Amino acid sequence: MNEVIQKLGGSLDYGIENEDASTISLTLPLELDTSSFAPYPVETHQRILIAEDNRVNALVLIKMLRSLGFADIDTARNGAEAVEMARKKQYHAILMDNHMPIMNGIEASKIIKKTVDADINIIACTADSSDVAVEGFKQSGVDKIIFKPINKAKILEHLEVVDDSFKVVDKLA
Repeated sequence: MNEVIQKLGGSLDYGIENEDASTISLTLPLELDTSSFAPYPVETHQRILIAEDNRVNALVLIKMLRSLGFADIDTARNGAEAVEMARKKQYHAILMDNHMPIMNGIEASKIIKKTVDADINIIACTADSSDVAVEGFKQSGVDKIIFKPINKAKILEHLEVVDDSFKVVDKLA
């Protein structure tokens, strides 16, 4: 492992403080990505639905969106719940996972686009980059696909927030 760290231009130091404590220090020369330091809107009143069965992933997305100024955020734990919520409340965008129980994100996106609102912005947020999944999402009518792991820069790359509204940038063809 030390060879890999040295090839990356870093160092690994460790020491034993006493029989109960040790210290390990890893240093790597990394560039700071300042693209995520761009100014964010103070607050937008756009409603966002996150369809994600993994609680940790959902919480990370909520925190990210709130830091970008989104305050009205709902979550669905599966595709069927997302469809039902989209029928009851108007959302400006839905962030849709693929592999969820009861109904997957591809099927949920297809139903929402066909029976709820054809113009709603649906952004697939998935770790599944297989050709089958990508083609399935395209066929379902999603506007964009973002592959996990997701960060603020990826979200900002695909959403343009202007005057308390936003649009999906460069929709899928």
